[in-house]
Amino acid sequence: LAFGLKDGRLALRYDFPTETGPPGSFLNDLAVDDQRGFVYLADVGGSQAPALVWVDLNRQTSRRFTASPALQAEDRDLIVEGRVIGRRDPAGVLQPARIAVNPITLSADGATLYFGAMNGETWYQLPTRLLREGASDEAIAAAIKRAGPKPVSDGASTDAEGNHYFTDLAHN
Repeated sequence: LAFGLKDGRLALRYDFPTETGPPGSFLNDLAVDDQRGFVYLADVGGSQAPALVWVDLNRQTSRRFTASPALQAEDRDLIVEGRVIGRRDPAGVLQPARIAVNPITLSADGATLYFGAMNGETWYQLPTRLLREGASDEAIAAAIKRAGPKPVSDGASTDAEGNHYFTDLAHN
């Protein structure tokens, strides 16, 4: 759902089909390319495989991509205020959280999608042209490149000059 900031009215509604927003998925962060009418979303997976999902607002269609290890959580602990975040198993042993693709941003020109796992220290980039033009999963996976390091983070932003800003959960 998208709402107008001035009047609060519903401006857009898109209902994900089960192929791109299956039950148990967790569509979370998003990046909007209003010039081309595309929205790119991170799906941390929930009970599904982590994914990148994009919506073509002009055609009212969406697609789900899961075919890359870059979408998976890395073996890095999420530490907040000195505590490892996770849940306790039935025996009371802490199982550290492992959260997959989450922060996602778009270059100012809309040509590059950036993303990484919340539990990860790698920032990736991908040409959006491949997503918009319907490239195969294999071509998309092959085009994902390391853009640089990042902290374990829940959010990110990219400015017009290409600088990346991350939340840094371990350091408040």
